[in-house]
Amino acid sequence: MKKLIPFLLASLFACWSCNLDDTYTQTNVREMVNVEGAKLLNDYGYELTVVEDQVGAANWQIDGARYLALYDILNRNLDIRLKEVIRSYKQDATLLGDGIELPQGPVELFAQGISGPYYNVGFNFYRAKNSNYAHPIHFYYKIVNDHLYIYIAHADNGENPVQMSEDDLVTESRMFSIPTDNFTNVYRISLVLYSIFTNADGTKRIEQETLEVN
Repeated sequence: MKKLIPFLLASLFACWSCNLDDTYTQTNVREMVNVEGAKLLNDYGYELTVVEDQVGAANWQIDGARYLALYDILNRNLDIRLKEVIRSYKQDATLLGDGIELPQGPVELFAQGISGPYYNVGFNFYRAKNSNYAHPIHFYYKIVNDHLYIYIAHADNGENPVQMSEDDLVTESRMFSIPTDNFTNVYRISLVLYSIFTNADGTKRIEQETLEVN
């Protein structure tokens, strides 16, 4: 399994308004942004103006779209060089009730963290090259005392990457932003998912894994 890489969601914004000169720059800022007209708005309310677009031909300028963006800040006016975007879809989580059996399809995280009113999570999953089956992704949650558990449930339609050759598999990536408005009086958050682990003899297995978010 790939190593979990939490992205740090730009606490530096809190000090941008203080003592920044005209030559202020910052490279490789990675954070969540929303498209609002001709600008990008981050979760702290700062407007970013794209003056250099390195994303290329991809049509990312969709009003209201949400992205995990990588960019350089070029000056104190927050003109930016946009380098990469990954679309994040807003997704509500469903309360996990008794008797619900979660699918056990594994995922591999590439990003996760809290930004503004969202818990953001990005991950990869496997599918067979010759398969046209959809791979539904569901999010569930439960709250135990002050502890919030968020579950990723990936329905893999029997395409088990532990049993299949890597030559027969392709990887897809997904990014979601889960509103946290309903999660009141929560002081701890854990992410629960199924992951692929490698045994000492080189064989692989799938196990449930719980990761602390904060």
